[in-house]
Amino acid sequence: MTWLQFFMWMAAIYLLYYAINILIDSMGSRASPKSKDLASQQLTFSEDVKPQMMDETIEENYLNEEIEFSEKVEEADYSESPIETSGGVSLKNLFDLARTEAIEFTKPVTF
Repeated sequence: MTWLQFFMWMAAIYLLYYAINILIDSMGSRASPKSKDLASQQLTFSEDVKPQMMDETIEENYLNEEIEFSEKVEEADYSESPIETSGGVSLKNLFDLARTEAIEFTKPVTF
């Protein structure tokens, strides 16, 4: 058996398999679903929570509240990144080094 014959047999088997599946699906959809089946397939939720009437004064109080924003911004003391502590440089320093041609290329860069 050659590879061509093998692939032809596999294609025929797949086509037969999917044709049978399509025929079975089309035969099954001809029968109309019963109303009992449709009712059993409905998804319903029951909740014990009842709606409550909100007082308008509470809502007005929330709308009239003054929002205070803090203008004092604390600068966090960030530790150095592990790249910089291991001898790496930041991106800004990298561009500075490239501008002064202080970077030595050891192998070509591929894009």
